[in-house]
Amino acid sequence: MGAIAKKDAQAIACKVDDLVSAAISGSGPSPALAEWLAKIGDDLHNKPAEQELCKPRSNFTLEQWLTRYMAEHSPRVGEYCRRNLELGKGYLLEYFKAGQSLRAISSEDAQAYRVWLAGSKGYAQATVAQHIKKAKQFFLAAVEAGVIDKSPFAKVLAGTMVNAERSFYVPASDIEKAIAMAPDAQWRLIIALSRYAGLRSPSEVLALRWADVDFTAGTLTVFATKTAKHGKTKRVVPILPELRPHLEDAFDPESERCISRYQTSNLNLRKVFLEILAKAELKPWPRLFHNLRGSLQTDLADRFPSHVVTEWLGNSERVANDHYLKVTHTHLLNATQGVGQQVGHSLAESTPKQGKSLPENPAKTEVLAKTQRGVVDISTPARTRTLDPVIKSHLLYQLSYEGTFVRSDSKESALRPKDDRNPLSECGIVASNGSLARATFLGKLPGD
Repeated sequence: MGAIAKKDAQAIACKVDDLVSAAISGSGPSPALAEWLAKIGDDLHNKPAEQELCKPRSNFTLEQWLTRYMAEHSPRVGEYCRRNLELGKGYLLEYFKAGQSLRAISSEDAQAYRVWLAGSKGYAQATVAQHIKKAKQFFLAAVEAGVIDKSPFAKVLAGTMVNAERSFYVPASDIEKAIAMAPDAQWRLIIALSRYAGLRSPSEVLALRWADVDFTAGTLTVFATKTAKHGKTKRVVPILPELRPHLEDAFDPESERCISRYQTSNLNLRKVFLEILAKAELKPWPRLFHNLRGSLQTDLADRFPSHVVTEWLGNSERVANDHYLKVTHTHLLNATQGVGQQVGHSLAESTPKQGKSLPENPAKTEVLAKTQRGVVDISTPARTRTLDPVIKSHLLYQLSYEGTFVRSDSKESALRPKDDRNPLSECGIVASNGSLARATFLGKLPGD
């Protein structure tokens, strides 16, 4: 340890005495003592460790720990998750260097790593969040294994993984153009399974077997390694009418898998799909296969309850809202047309009852309209509209009208004028703002 100040030596001696007492009692170090052990250097820590007063430190380098973690963890996850972990491992080693001690990485270093991802690498917020969460996963596992005492990434803000700018709705019409340019039946099926069945590509698409296709029941049984850790190893997906022709076209009873030609590990489905889109004269959209799956979920959400759709797609409502569902132009068009028709329908057929009305024009609250044999006094008191008859005004409206008119002797006479031959067809009755009013005949009705 070299020469140290007397005061520091006395403080260390006190800590060692505490370690001896804890070892004798078997209670283990107190939280304060454990914190002190975590902060001291390796040389000083080795002294009590050699006397079995504390656990020896594991002097892992970053590369050694990441390699050990991947070896233990990879068999328990799917291929997609494993690729993401390998990618996260690569970025950590690129920034921190392989030989750096795991314990030497500080919280300041972890914050700088986040800045590097967003700045030097130029990644979007969602991508930065993804890699920070992977780093948290690696270092938390090191804490749980006793390799380090605390994670330097514990207080690093990952942020949201939602990136609305990369969410894109792909209409079925564009997919049909792409399918028409596909090189063979199996590639047409790859595209159709992604857009019309919502299968994850490439994992679920390439894993689908003909034994999982029930043409009679109209269903697919999809085995998903991604959701297996949540207890959902498989799900049943309906064969939509848009998908069935492509399944029937690609059907091969001698092949186990639905997609047999494109199973090689070095095949880049994305590259081939981009070539197909170029032939179809379609501009590529972000996240080529993911947005096909999201577009199907958007379509199905308009037709089926959310719990049904998420069961078919194999995700949750929260994930669907954050990463899959999209507001389309059709939604806006249907909303505006639908509301317009509904309001128009309700206005045309509703019958206003006595109550508030639009502001009145006093000059038009009383009008005398002549008939062939009498005078009709039309009165519409302020802010009152009672509509038993719907009275035609040839000054403002060209509408049919019918209703009940009350005569002066309190006997009702139902009149249903239908054409100009009716005695009342010449009446020009104007109520406030053209509103409809209740009419009371003061004189005799024609024919009396």
